[in-house]
Amino acid sequence: MAKITISELKHNTSNRPFEIIIQREDSQPFCPLNALIQYCMVRGSGSGNGPLFGFPDASPVTVGQFNTELHRCLIFCGLNVAHYKSHSLRIGAASHTAEMGFTDAQITTLGRWKSDAFRLYIRNDSLHAN
Repeated sequence: MAKITISELKHNTSNRPFEIIIQREDSQPFCPLNALIQYCMVRGSGSGNGPLFGFPDASPVTVGQFNTELHRCLIFCGLNVAHYKSHSLRIGAASHTAEMGFTDAQITTLGRWKSDAFRLYIRNDSLHAN
């Protein structure tokens, strides 16, 4: 497993770092931990403790740059870009954790939800790789 510590995030009123644990999922077509390990190997260790998604000078990828690359990836995968935005990742995370059997309290904590609004994000038909 891997632990990612996010020290700066939108709407973080407590100013405390937030940690995400990524576990191996060998039963799935794509394991998020293996993908992260492969990415880190390509990225290299020159960035030290800088941003996970950044440039060689350790500057972070901006929201605009992320959205541009997401758009390019969607086109590459042949998906309709009108159906996806960066916020789709929150929908996917809520749906995936619900599908894995996480409790409402766990989903609320992981997604930093302040209410039960996450339930609106959960999709019964989650996206699976073909």
